Amino acid sequence: MIRTRLLATAALGTTLVVGAAGVTTMSVARAQGTDTAPAAEAAASAAGPRHLQHRPLRRAVVRETGRVAADTIGVEPSELRQAWRDGQSIAEVATANGVEPQAVVDAVVADLSARLDQAVAEGRVDAERAETAKERVPERVSRLVEAHKGDLRAEHGG
Repeated sequence: MIRTRLLATAALGTTLVVGAAGVTTMSVARAQGTDTAPAAEAAASAAGPRHLQHRPLRRAVVRETGRVAADTIGVEPSELRQAWRDGQSIAEVATANGVEPQAVVDAVVADLSARLDQAVAEGRVDAERAETAKERVPERVSRLVEAHKGDLRAEHGG
């Protein structure tokens, strides 16, 4: 469940980062007077199904989000992963370790917000898009922290 929720949260970050890279590439090509439409269409069709295109980046974001949650709780990321696999939510692991679940949510949201700010500063993400993402992050992270293994899959029909 943690993994699935982390994937949902990661999907947002992934979309922002990968989208920003595409926007940057397209902007450079337009500035050079190059027609970008054929290249964009070819890249999209060659990459395969859209949900599979960003898996490595999603995994990286999930790992980092799990690390932030584990650090906040005071456990090793591997312990948090195993607890989740055993059916506990991140909130239950936090409570069992004397940490308020909201503290975990706040830490993960702060980390993701900082990453979005960094992506904007580096020109990888449009500021408006980052703000839209930041508005969604707290609710998604809260759902992630409270979810149990399989909860998010059930929500998304998987």
